[in-house]
Amino acid sequence: MACGTPVIAWSRGGCFETVISGVTGILYEQLDVAAICAAVRDFISGRISFDPSRIAQHAPGFSASRFTESMKHAAAEAMASRSGSPVDRHGNAGQGRPPHFGDGIGMASERMMVRKEPPVLA
Repeated sequence: MACGTPVIAWSRGGCFETVISGVTGILYEQLDVAAICAAVRDFISGRISFDPSRIAQHAPGFSASRFTESMKHAAAEAMASRSGSPVDRHGNAGQGRPPHFGDGIGMASERMMVRKEPPVLA
């Protein structure tokens, strides 16, 4: 999607949350050959017109940095709910101090989500 390319995907899991059927791609309901073929036929037929710029504009909402920030905020909310402290929109719990992540969840998720080098293929 980041390149403006529509996606054909099964309407479960992460794809269901990220692909808008008919706008950023095509979702199919059943996980079988007939459903996949029907989705590909719909795509090839041109009945659905996709706007590459609109697709590309949708993709940053699912970036690694956005995911990391969402995870930090969710962790801060969970910590605050245990302590009774409010959490602001930046994930700061308590007295305006950021929650302590150290080299824990925030840094680990960033390392997992952002690959600086291409994978080595054997």
